[in-house]
Amino acid sequence: MLVGSYSQLGRYEDAWRTCQEGRRHYPEDAELLFREGMLHHHYGRLQEAAQAYRRALEDRDEPHFSSMDGHIVGFKGRHNLALVYEDMGESARAEELWRQVIAEAPGFRPGWRALGESLLRQGKLDVADQYAEKLMTDSGLPDYLRLEGLILRGRILTRQGDLVRAKQVLHEAVDRWPDELEGWHSLSQFLFEHGEPAEAEQALRRLLQLAPEDAAAHHNLANVRSMLGKHAEAINGYRESLRLRPDSAMTHAHLGHALWHSGRVADAVSAWRQAILLDPGNPVAREGLRQVGGDTMNVLQEGP
Repeated sequence: MLVGSYSQLGRYEDAWRTCQEGRRHYPEDAELLFREGMLHHHYGRLQEAAQAYRRALEDRDEPHFSSMDGHIVGFKGRHNLALVYEDMGESARAEELWRQVIAEAPGFRPGWRALGESLLRQGKLDVADQYAEKLMTDSGLPDYLRLEGLILRGRILTRQGDLVRAKQVLHEAVDRWPDELEGWHSLSQFLFEHGEPAEAEQALRRLLQLAPEDAAAHHNLANVRSMLGKHAEAINGYRESLRLRPDSAMTHAHLGHALWHSGRVADAVSAWRQAILLDPGNPVAREGLRQVGGDTMNVLQEGP
């Protein structure tokens, strides 16, 4: 429980030390192995993460006091292991695990979503469409999965280039489930990439009503407002996004352009410098500094 608490607080080093201390006492404890797998994955140690999850799924420990969620040696463990395999580029192994996950826990929404995304990444659009149809029509599945089916169908149609039908399907999703974040996320992303800026602005505003702490949505809404020439509103949006996600080099870079278009050159240069400090190769910030005659090497030496 302490490992989980540290992880939720973002204190990953404390979580790691506590996990290792626990495993010295209980080396085969399934929940500690599960937590160790999550921490390895967080640090990008994919092979170690996969090994920890596989050992957790074996559940070989002797009985003792435990806070364990029994599902971690079932569908939750398989789901997390599949996420690791996907990051390792082993999509076929991940897909097989997600099939097992939804067979074991048909109401587990993240499993269906991850399986659909995996099929899309692999280009298996026909198989993905079969799952979308099942989600939308199978009366034995929970009603909230119908939303997942519509979203998956919309993404399939987008990949197939049928943007008119994709837009209709995603609008149907938010019309039927107006308070579900995932529907608005999907529609907003679609409109941001394929729709008119004014439509995207409306959808992103609704998304932020439901999720005001969504840094990416603030960033995207600011981008849309920049496209519409609403630079003052864009500046506010980028700054709100940075309040929530202060180390985003791309948001600093785009903030620089909004400031530049508002005639605030010094502030723009400062934002671009900050972007380059966070990401020295950032092309948006480098291009902005080039436009004002900035020397990137001096920027790196002088600081923001």
